[in-house]
Amino acid sequence: MNDKTIETVNALCGAWTQLRDDERLAQNACILSARVGQAALRYYGIDSKPLPVQVCAQNKMLAEQVDAGLEPDWDSGAWGVGIDPDRAPESLVGWNGHLVLHLKHEASLVDLTLDQMSRPEKAIELRPLVVGGVTESWLRGGEDAVYHLDNEARVIYRHRPDLAGSWTHSPDWTRNKKSLAGSVIRRMRAIISNP
Repeated sequence: MNDKTIETVNALCGAWTQLRDDERLAQNACILSARVGQAALRYYGIDSKPLPVQVCAQNKMLAEQVDAGLEPDWDSGAWGVGIDPDRAPESLVGWNGHLVLHLKHEASLVDLTLDQMSRPEKAIELRPLVVGGVTESWLRGGEDAVYHLDNEARVIYRHRPDLAGSWTHSPDWTRNKKSLAGSVIRRMRAIISNP
């Protein structure tokens, strides 16, 4: 990614978090964040599209156990949290998946609501995330993309092409996004002009 795109996408992450907190939007509003984020990026000339994924965050202890081929030892402090459309709880109301933005020309993902899975007490501290290295093979589905974070936790994404478009009937997708997108763009301008 060039410096201007990095600056713009980082500003989007900050602006979305500010808006979500100020407007008291749900932390798990991935559909709404993708819709508003896509509009804001379009304003800045960056092409993006929503991409359905399953996602898992693991603390260092769990990651080490999984990598060693061991069954997780939950009593040892190992911990993970995730969103897996194949394991929907019976009480689920709404869409069971996770939506991120794919920046095709940058081979990157933007996850504005990853922080919904933060569990600081379990050594999983997350914030909106921008990651690169998205391959055509991963986009076909069935592969994991693993990203190691500075705090030794890791995030694992798997593209779910079988869920393509399944979120488009959600109220968060169909609601008028103009005022929210305008607010995000104004906040992005402020962030970019005052780094």
